[in-house]
Amino acid sequence: MVSMSAPAAMRPRSRSASNPRDRPRASSALDAYQPILTRAADGIRAVGEFGESAQWSYNWQHVYTRDQYLDLVPTQGNMAQLPDGKLAEVLNGTGAAIDALGGTSTMTCYTAVVTAVRGEHGPCRRTGARLHS
Repeated sequence: MVSMSAPAAMRPRSRSASNPRDRPRASSALDAYQPILTRAADGIRAVGEFGESAQWSYNWQHVYTRDQYLDLVPTQGNMAQLPDGKLAEVLNGTGAAIDALGGTSTMTCYTAVVTAVRGEHGPCRRTGARLHS
């Protein structure tokens, strides 16, 4: 199994300090998503209708064939905004890179979620809904 970083055709050619994508990368997926997870937990806590939140995470990998990966590329990030000619150029370069690696690409993924159980505190202050058990 070969892990592949972004092919040269997909890498940005120039950097801009004002572009959020050009900021330094987090050292881990958890580091990247922790501010979002913390805001979610804070929001759950602020509602006052839930027990203490819990954070769950799972690391996993998925092996994509060349065609599966090329089907995915146009749905990611700024790729959907590229003109057809540029997108074709990216797809051709990406396909060639995957072919050079043996025809598959392994994507390492991270899934995280914040959960909380709604308590027996009466109706929700915002919606008036009640928990039914």
